[in-house]
Amino acid sequence: MRVFGLIGAHLGHSFSPRYFAQKFERLGLLTECTYQIWETLDPVGLLHELKKNPEVVGANITIPYKETYLPLLDSIDSHSKAIGSVNTILFHRNGTQPIATGFNSDWWGFMRSFEDWQTYTKRGREVPNTLILGNGGASKAIRYALEQLQIPAVQFARRPSAGEKLFESFGEYLVDGSLIINCTPLGTYPNVSDAPPIHYELLNSSHLLFDLVYNPEKTEFLVRGLQRGAEGINGLQMLQYQADKSWEIWNSSSN
Repeated sequence: MRVFGLIGAHLGHSFSPRYFAQKFERLGLLTECTYQIWETLDPVGLLHELKKNPEVVGANITIPYKETYLPLLDSIDSHSKAIGSVNTILFHRNGTQPIATGFNSDWWGFMRSFEDWQTYTKRGREVPNTLILGNGGASKAIRYALEQLQIPAVQFARRPSAGEKLFESFGEYLVDGSLIINCTPLGTYPNVSDAPPIHYELLNSSHLLFDLVYNPEKTEFLVRGLQRGAEGINGLQMLQYQADKSWEIWNSSSN
């Protein structure tokens, strides 16, 4: 049996087990592959246990461990190094020595989803500025993807690092046509009434909202924006793209 799974702290409503079960069924792999939930408060101990299990092939990583695992792995790919976080692990062996290699497929998933959305809206390349909400591991992948697309961005956070802005200054950077990307977990089920603390009253029909959260389908961030006439999309398609990229990594002949 080839074993895959999702590592995180609170995984009761995760998309990944259902998505991969459906993928295994389509590929005729239900008797060969399984996807499990690895909910833990001890990421170091879990990694040690997974490396010892020869059936474990790959893992996805979600909040809050995308940055935690970066220094714990035996190696990381160039994208993960540039981003500063990982969301995919490939478990393999060098002789009898277990090896855990980290990758980041979040940036790829966002880039593919964003390009699809650009085609759909026919407006993506025309945005005058891009505003990123949050500065966690997910935001780093989004920032990296935007750099690959040569799209500059301003980043906002409750506790900003160098070069980032406080949420309170959001209105100073918002102009007609702005693309606003929520990279915070605010609004994720079950805390569906939460939303990033921005000036929603300033939004209008010229604004584009991209929320990485996918559960619920319409977060409070999207609802408030849509009420003001903005266009919006959630993170489900991005998640599907990053999951498919993880599957490609786990099955790559070069690995």
